Amino acid sequence: MIKGAVKILLLLGLIWPLSGQAALFYFEDKQNSAVVGQDTSITLKIDTQGQLINAIEGDVLLPSDLQLVDIFDNGSIISFWVEKPENKNNIVHFSGITPGGFMGQGILFKILVKAGSSGSRQITLGNLSAYLSDGQGTNVIVSSQSAQMDFIISEEAPAIEIKINDNERPEDFTPIISRLDQIEPGIYFLIFATQDKGSGIDYYEVREGWYNYQLALSPYRLKNQELNQDIFVKAVDKAGNERVVKVLALYDKAWYENFWFYVIMISVVISLFLGKKIKLLRHHGRSTNKNKS
Repeated sequence: MIKGAVKILLLLGLIWPLSGQAALFYFEDKQNSAVVGQDTSITLKIDTQGQLINAIEGDVLLPSDLQLVDIFDNGSIISFWVEKPENKNNIVHFSGITPGGFMGQGILFKILVKAGSSGSRQITLGNLSAYLSDGQGTNVIVSSQSAQMDFIISEEAPAIEIKINDNERPEDFTPIISRLDQIEPGIYFLIFATQDKGSGIDYYEVREGWYNYQLALSPYRLKNQELNQDIFVKAVDKAGNERVVKVLALYDKAWYENFWFYVIMISVVISLFLGKKIKLLRHHGRSTNKNKS
């Protein structure tokens, strides 16, 4: 069974035959000492070893007694997460794309972990894949290095709170409306992604027309398949900063579906009602005056 992320990569033409190239996935600190009960940051990186790579996929495997506190993708070389790094049963799965490719050593994402007891823990990597930006999406041979973390008890060590000062909104982006027939034939989806170099993107919301915003992941299946309503996409980073971008409707609404049509019609009805009411009141007033005379 082909995984969902790989399906998306297939749609983008990124998976083809194997080649003899190599890439290394590794943690920045192979040996790391930490204090029990404190948040500790560890960074996952990639070394393309001279190759131009534009897509990656894999898992970070955490010991069952190690708590994952948070995940940050600020500063990542990945510009579009097909599957944003997310923790499920202490497995952080990820897959992403960098249009145009990346060569060299770069950050994929960072994780914050915490241990409740002393001892050594090993964080490993699995199910890794990388693909060349060669127009064919050639599969690259990959290798990996695990990380060893030694947690110690220290009554003297003060608690360390990791804070990221971020007052900047996520970067500007342009969502795309497209059909993805391999997922659902004939159905329009909205594809979107952006980055936030400060604290990292937390979530996205989408609003179609006059409906309310709702949480969304890309690719997002549009409810309005007639594409005659403006769409708003909100990107929110982990510091709460927001950026909203607008996607104009591709087609005009029918005259009877237009918002202003209803506004005008309601205004006309109200005017007619008030006019009739005023006329009746004037007529009643004249009748009253005549009776008094």
